[in-house]
Amino acid sequence: MKKPRHIPWPWPYHRHPTGPNDEIFGGHPYFERHLYLSREQIKFDVASQAAVISRTRRTPDGKEDNALTDIAEQYGGMIDRWTDKYVNLAKGRMAAYILEPHMRVGNDTLKQEDEIDIELQVPDFWDDTMWQPLVQAVHDYIVNGIMYELFALTLPPKEHIINVKREDMEESFADIKMYICSSKPGSVRKPLQPF
Repeated sequence: MKKPRHIPWPWPYHRHPTGPNDEIFGGHPYFERHLYLSREQIKFDVASQAAVISRTRRTPDGKEDNALTDIAEQYGGMIDRWTDKYVNLAKGRMAAYILEPHMRVGNDTLKQEDEIDIELQVPDFWDDTMWQPLVQAVHDYIVNGIMYELFALTLPPKEHIINVKREDMEESFADIKMYICSSKPGSVRKPLQPF
């Protein structure tokens, strides 16, 4: 008699509960991690990049173009909305690991909290050395996304910097996937096979 073929789980990071309150899913224990980002740091990075780019741009008469110098004050509300937009897109990239205990619906920009907390539940085979690069990639993705939106709104459509920021944003987005899918060297990722 032929032994039945093992059919793997459709997604290796999908959580499969083995009991009502177990923290072991698919044969691997999962651990809770928190990814913290600062809204003030994001605004500071956006304002700094805009100031540097503004200093390099020149008006037709040879003077510095100061159109992007007071970005945080002029576009503060929009920056908050864009921050929430790109945080949610980054969460979508890490959806297999996102741990949201309560469903939240609504506009997160009404919150005045400086700290953004993304709760993740990662398996034991996830490479912990990739934690800091993951945090940096999420931060860079949000800042590059805001800069892209800002330049697309304020600059003429044929400006080269708009395409550069879009490419930077896409590269950061790909980095998030690379870091969130990393595993410890030599680890075996397979569901529990009891027989």
